[in-house]
Amino acid sequence: SFCRVWRKLYWVLLSCLILLNLHCSASTPSSSNQPNIHALIVSSSRYWFNYRHAINALAIYKILKDNGVPDSQIVLMIADEYVTNNRNPIKNGMFANGVDNANWYDEETEIDFRGSDVNVQNFIDATLGTSPRSIQSNSNSSLLIYVTGHGGDQFFKFQDEEEITSQDIANLMDKLSAGKKFGKALLIADTCQAFTLFDKVETPNVLSLGTSLRGENAYAHHSDHVLGLSVIERWTNGFLNQYTRSTSPKSTLNDLMVAPFSGKAVLGAHVGTKENAIRFKDVLTSDFFGPRNTKKKQQHQKKTKSKSTDQTYEQVAEIDTASKPIKETSTVKRSLAEAERASFKKHSSGMPEGTPNVTRQSIYLESGDLVFVSLLSALVSIILAAKVMEKRDTKI
Repeated sequence: SFCRVWRKLYWVLLSCLILLNLHCSASTPSSSNQPNIHALIVSSSRYWFNYRHAINALAIYKILKDNGVPDSQIVLMIADEYVTNNRNPIKNGMFANGVDNANWYDEETEIDFRGSDVNVQNFIDATLGTSPRSIQSNSNSSLLIYVTGHGGDQFFKFQDEEEITSQDIANLMDKLSAGKKFGKALLIADTCQAFTLFDKVETPNVLSLGTSLRGENAYAHHSDHVLGLSVIERWTNGFLNQYTRSTSPKSTLNDLMVAPFSGKAVLGAHVGTKENAIRFKDVLTSDFFGPRNTKKKQQHQKKTKSKSTDQTYEQVAEIDTASKPIKETSTVKRSLAEAERASFKKHSSGMPEGTPNVTRQSIYLESGDLVFVSLLSALVSIILAAKVMEKRDTKI
């Protein structure tokens, strides 16, 4: 009779474990809820005076992350370590609106390629999905490729050492299309003579945008008094403003990326676009940047809120307003030792330069997991006890 009691308890606990496992599985967010958006974001410039190019890249990265696109679907390439540069007055920080406002580089920022690993070959391999850290898109994906740095007539520079040409870009898009790596693609270049980089792209379902035409330059929008340099390009700055103001889920790429920059007055250059089978005015911005995550945005605002302003990373300087001098604060006067103690773990992990960055996620048990473990332990104890009782009964 004693063994029968143990067997009943065994089946009760086993049923509880099965039901709990089903409940946990149902409550776990499915990856299918994540937007099928894949992005390659590149800032190819080194040296402190090119700070604005990294800010451009981080701006696009932040929008995607805040809208629910996971890091596993984003490849971020930034060629220099601006956050630890000796000339950076605030280590582990990058700012587009003054050092009292939102930091665009935080502990959640995952840079996949840095330093000398930001090169043409890794750019191609990461796009095609042939490198350890690369885009793994499919025929239904929206593919965004954004590059910022220095360019010229039909080429884009990687660290003043090598170039990728317009023919390389055209060949790359043809390979991606043949391999069914996207349903539709958006190419953006924010450089001098940017639009010429897409001169030879004729792949179907690809939209191309360059922030300047042949013979035109891309200009910085404003400078920062504390940092002592320009912090963001005009087009990227303008797009972020348009994106912030727009509340309509039906906003198209044309509404936010093209129409606000008609003529030369805003940018000092003309925006060039190319449409192959699809049109800017027919494609929603959310198709490439994800549906707006209002809850995430509110959390970000709360996290980065300044005592003197409610600005967030998106709320950058107005297009037609000159940047005002930013007063130096006690934040700027932090000691180097204090800044180094606050260094993010990704910079103190001991990884050699160029190693693809992997976030070390903390491992923890939620309440459901604890119940599951407790029941499992009880079940194991019952099985062992039953075995002992059976042996004892056999001897008797």
